[in-house]
Amino acid sequence: ETDVDVYTVPAVGGLPARPLITGLGKQDGAAVTPDGTTVAYISDEAGGEYDILVRPFDADPAARGTAITDHPERDATPRYSPDGTRIAVHDGWDVYLVTPQGTGLTAFLSSAQTYHSHVYWSPDSKWLAYGKRLENYLAAVFVYSLADAKSTQLTDGLSDARHPVFDKDGGFWFTDLGKTREHDNDRGAVYYAKADGSKIEQKVFPLERPNGCGLSPDGKTLYVVETPTARLWAFDLSAPGTIKD
Repeated sequence: ETDVDVYTVPAVGGLPARPLITGLGKQDGAAVTPDGTTVAYISDEAGGEYDILVRPFDADPAARGTAITDHPERDATPRYSPDGTRIAVHDGWDVYLVTPQGTGLTAFLSSAQTYHSHVYWSPDSKWLAYGKRLENYLAAVFVYSLADAKSTQLTDGLSDARHPVFDKDGGFWFTDLGKTREHDNDRGAVYYAKADGSKIEQKVFPLERPNGCGLSPDGKTLYVVETPTARLWAFDLSAPGTIKD
């Protein structure tokens, strides 16, 4: 089997790509600390299932990392908290918090069936927003408070809400895929919400099955993907949670 490597590219100008991790098995899901000194990544370089490893960002591309998880399931999607003190890790069913040194591993979402590629930290590192599949097979957006060790469902579960993304102001955007029935369908939309549940507002409607969103680094542009049309929409923002007229 061939190796799968990780590369970096300049934020401005694109190519050429620089190898970051090479020749050590299959790598995936790399995340860099806020200060840019350390990278966490998924790898099977130690043999067996995929675990989370960490290493200096400027290390030799062929240097081995240090494993900070060792689960029987495949770990995925490391997410550094903005303050750099914790990593959120998913192992297929559960979501864990662990320090970058590999200590204090604790499960905070057990058998949550979360959309684990889309667990996001708030800018103050006090909240995590995520999507969770419900018994009706639709998804709802939840937030988890680290202070209270408690999850709260923010959307009603009657549509397919997912992919929350925090902005620098502490609010977050998410997409509602809509619903498809045999003879008709509910069209999708984009919403903006506050983690404490004090605000949820529809901001863009209608869209054709929007399935993910993201923000530009300066927070001034919202990007939204439509699935069936293969379109990427860009919306200029005049303020947090506000689309420019």
